[in-house]
Amino acid sequence: MKILVTGGVGFIGSHLIDQLVNLDHEVWSLDRDEPGQYQNMSCNYVTRDICEPLDDLMSEKFDVIYHLAAEVGSGLSMADPLKFVNTNNNGTCNLLEAMRRSGKLAKVAVASSATVYGEASYECSVHGISYPDFRPLEQLERGEWELKCPICDRDMNAVAIKENRVLMPASIYGESKLSQEWQCLLLGRTWGFPVVAFRLFGVFGPRQSLGNPYTGVLALFATKVFAGKDIIHYEDGLQDKGYTYIDDVVNAFLMILKTSNGDGKAMNLGLSQPVTIKKIAELLIEKINPKVSIVAKGQYRVSDTRHSWPDAGFAERELGWVPEVTFEEGMEHMINWLRSLPKDDIAESLTTFSEAEKYALQHGLPV
Repeated sequence: MKILVTGGVGFIGSHLIDQLVNLDHEVWSLDRDEPGQYQNMSCNYVTRDICEPLDDLMSEKFDVIYHLAAEVGSGLSMADPLKFVNTNNNGTCNLLEAMRRSGKLAKVAVASSATVYGEASYECSVHGISYPDFRPLEQLERGEWELKCPICDRDMNAVAIKENRVLMPASIYGESKLSQEWQCLLLGRTWGFPVVAFRLFGVFGPRQSLGNPYTGVLALFATKVFAGKDIIHYEDGLQDKGYTYIDDVVNAFLMILKTSNGDGKAMNLGLSQPVTIKKIAELLIEKINPKVSIVAKGQYRVSDTRHSWPDAGFAERELGWVPEVTFEEGMEHMINWLRSLPKDDIAESLTTFSEAEKYALQHGLPV
């Protein structure tokens, strides 16, 4: 098959391209960044922004398009909403229109995000399942972190998120990812091309960006521990979050090449067992540098959601997808990769993080 990967220079895209090449597909990458150290010499790289004209590229007439290109970061999206909407939404329509003009409609797999849901699903012991709105500011100021039942005001228990629940993004990033997946699904239905939308939960592993403060606490915490810096977390550290190792994500993406199951649908990808922020910090300190401390300041960010992890049963039923790498195994792989990096790379990532932190704070958005 002839396959295009948008965002092919990125974390997920570079891993996906390697596997597609190994399977003897003809692979092309579209990314605004030049291919770096993870360039695959058997891939055709096009360095261009997804919002720029694409008709010459789409004249290649691809069989499958993996659409991964996007601005990422919930917090930064609140500072630069226009940039996020332009890339994630206008860029998607630009890509799909160029595909249509090419005269060949490809199968599209779009990388969506867990952020389309907002808060987790919750269960009250009296009133059952609900999908609450954001926590009130007054509650956060009191240091009361758990979600309350909207009827009886009792604390509720978070439960795994299913695809058929209410969607309430908590950031412009989440809203743009929801719009992106719907643009693909709606145009696919109207124009007649198959689409699968994968809602990804906390993808991590080797090659992950380390300096981006919104790449996830696992990469950020690991970088700090390697540098001997204390880990500082928000709230009480007991936020339950869902994760997925990079190899399992790539496996799901490859499965859609062989089946039409899942076409026209959105599905979660992630481990069914969540991990707390505090547990991640403890494991990293134990495995890398026991001298590092965990600092819980009890601070909060208004835009943060408390809990979020997936029920991935739909992906198992449709594709036969079951994650093979546990969180602990994935963490070991990532730590080994970090150990292989030059120390200067770790130091540089902390500098990049500091610069992003200053930028966010200029907009009143703590990192």
